[in-house]
Amino acid sequence: MNLFLGKPQVFAATGLVGGVITSCFIQPYLEVFIRWHHVKTERGWEIQPTERINRIASSVFTKLKVPETVRNKVDFFFTKSGEAVALGSLSNEQSKNFNDYAFIGLPYFCAYEDPSDIPLEDMNFASPLFPYTAYSAQGMHRLQLMCLSDVALEFLIAREVASLLGSRKLKEYGTSEVESNSPFLPPRLASRVACVSLVVSLYLAYQVCYVLNRLLCLSSTCLRPFRLLGYTGITVLMLLCQRQLIVSWRHNASMALDAAVARANHDFLVGGIEYYDWKRNWNSFWMRLLPSARRAMKVLRNVTRAALTTDLSPLLRYQVQRGLKDPTILHRNPASYYFIPVSIDQLDNGSQQSNLRLDDCSPAYLSAYHLPGYDANSLQGDEKFASDGETLLFNMAGLLAFGVLPAWLASVFQMLSFPATCTKRKAALEALL
Repeated sequence: MNLFLGKPQVFAATGLVGGVITSCFIQPYLEVFIRWHHVKTERGWEIQPTERINRIASSVFTKLKVPETVRNKVDFFFTKSGEAVALGSLSNEQSKNFNDYAFIGLPYFCAYEDPSDIPLEDMNFASPLFPYTAYSAQGMHRLQLMCLSDVALEFLIAREVASLLGSRKLKEYGTSEVESNSPFLPPRLASRVACVSLVVSLYLAYQVCYVLNRLLCLSSTCLRPFRLLGYTGITVLMLLCQRQLIVSWRHNASMALDAAVARANHDFLVGGIEYYDWKRNWNSFWMRLLPSARRAMKVLRNVTRAALTTDLSPLLRYQVQRGLKDPTILHRNPASYYFIPVSIDQLDNGSQQSNLRLDDCSPAYLSAYHLPGYDANSLQGDEKFASDGETLLFNMAGLLAFGVLPAWLASVFQMLSFPATCTKRKAALEALL
């Protein structure tokens, strides 16, 4: 410790080397964690890829001329959301190293080709997450959107496979012409570059503070609170510059990835246009549903609070009674009804408050529903924080797009984010026709 305090440059160099080594070491384990966190399960078991996924994936590997030794390293799984993700990297090496493995996550509903094949369990119908029944107009529209066509799904799988290969490998296989000024890296290498750039930014901020302190003799001419404020400002400025460079780089990489996949096969080009049109409609559908879901969540909180205090207001009592007597209330316009939690089993005019059966109205029941406090996409369906395929990654853009950060922080980062939106990516593909 005395060595580090007496030699700040040794401390800075040790932090730089240690940060780089640590970020590179934990990256494969972070990928496994992301897969584990987002994988779709049924009765505690992971849902295996269906025949449809295997058939389309085999077609994609053939069109991209991916060797058998490489395609066997790809592990397909279903995600719990409507988002796709690629994790890891691929190579031609014959080793079975843990680092030489790749995951491709696809939306779980990609397994179905017809709305009638989609099971309605665990889809949160008539809940705060979706305050409509399965057979309402909104429910039927949701089921129709969940059926992705074969050509669109083929492009999605091809995009994720090409992402795992990277522009260099894709060019080696001779399946696509990749522009030299628009390369893209495999997800694992891209994440390592982002982590290393973060560590280097902190190191550069430390060096700037060190030089200013030596040149201006800040330790003797400036009070400690002002020095700390200046050091903090320099660090924040460095981190902001680093993030904006990464955001711009990821934006260009997403556009280059789409172009490379589209040039590999004309079917991918047609499928890409259809996919981004579908993705935009999918995002728009959920954004237009979000106000109704937030109203439903507000009523659920009120009912839960009333259940815990055994004090149900006359207005809430009327709403509950009305909902129980009129089951079709969920089919109506969102402005004309209140969400009635399914946990309310019994309530009539003659019952006493102490006899109310609000079995599931508890903090644990309430915490099962999570709604973002801000809009991660526009009403038109364009992304505000992360490009398609990056939402499930464990970084700042992914956390913002997933809606888990405070609203005030999201409003700040929204001004600093410019992802490759579905509209931009679709327009770029249409220009290649």
